[in-house]
Amino acid sequence: MREILFRGKRVDNGEWVYGHYHSYDISCAGKTKICCTYHVIRADNVYPETVGQYTGLKDVNGKKIFEGDIVEGLFYYGQRILGVVVFKGGAFGLEWARGGVKEFDGFNQTCNIEYEVIGNIHDNPELFG
Repeated sequence: MREILFRGKRVDNGEWVYGHYHSYDISCAGKTKICCTYHVIRADNVYPETVGQYTGLKDVNGKKIFEGDIVEGLFYYGQRILGVVVFKGGAFGLEWARGGVKEFDGFNQTCNIEYEVIGNIHDNPELFG
């Protein structure tokens, strides 16, 4: 079974927190929270636009790949691509621009490729301009 995990940047200090996603409309005045356990020992307010889900995949270094990560892919025949992890059409995958046109390939559609997380769109937007 795939691990369901989210991350988001805390509102108070900008640090990343990992856990389970909760969005409250009434009791918490529309705040988005990441809870660190199923039993809600701690819940942190996070910026909603930074929330991303774990894809269930790890890169070549064993790092978990989340939505919003900037990933470099290396195909077995040597071609490199640089893309952002998104959820689109029911699948996680990479989105990148080729010739000014956005392309998307789901992780379930590619093989013989190694991925490496080199940053994310929130902390390193300059890597993917």
